[in-house]
Amino acid sequence: NDIQPDMRRFCIQYNGRIAGRMAAELLWWQTDHSKQVVVASGIKDKGIHAEMVSGFFEQLQYTPLSVACVYHNYDSEEIAYQETNRVLQEYPDIGGIYVNSFNSVNVIRSIKEHGLAGKIRVITSDIYEELRGNIRNGVVNASIFQDQYTQGRLGLRLLYQTVAENLDVDDRTLISPQIILRSNMELFD
Repeated sequence: NDIQPDMRRFCIQYNGRIAGRMAAELLWWQTDHSKQVVVASGIKDKGIHAEMVSGFFEQLQYTPLSVACVYHNYDSEEIAYQETNRVLQEYPDIGGIYVNSFNSVNVIRSIKEHGLAGKIRVITSDIYEELRGNIRNGVVNASIFQDQYTQGRLGLRLLYQTVAENLDVDDRTLISPQIILRSNMELFD
């Protein structure tokens, strides 16, 4: 990941800007346009999470959703839960939530506890067993896959090329995000 750009030889990460744009478009297709949406982000104003938020807002020129707020969970499950509770109380009639980090379990738990499962559209990131169940039962409408395996494989290959073969590699390699739906989830085992 691109944690310290001034101290690295190269970076492998998925295209957060495009992922954010995809999430906004997915919510546009699935959400009652009279309702507002919310973005639940990881770390504020930093790296990949900031790129996803930026891409989300960039897409709004084509899919003009009304955004109630962007809140940050700082990759803390407890903060994600508390902030989602706060947002759902403050905006009881939202139409959708985009969770741009792996940290969606407690966002989903809060949605369920508020009796909103299946009533608001939820777009998450990545895939893991608990998330699979929530996609199957319709609590989560789609997830945007970051393909960590490919990121790691390419990272090791490029590391070898820079160290052992002394080759110059691209400064930044972006992995294309993919949409996971109930209908194609079996492809992401």
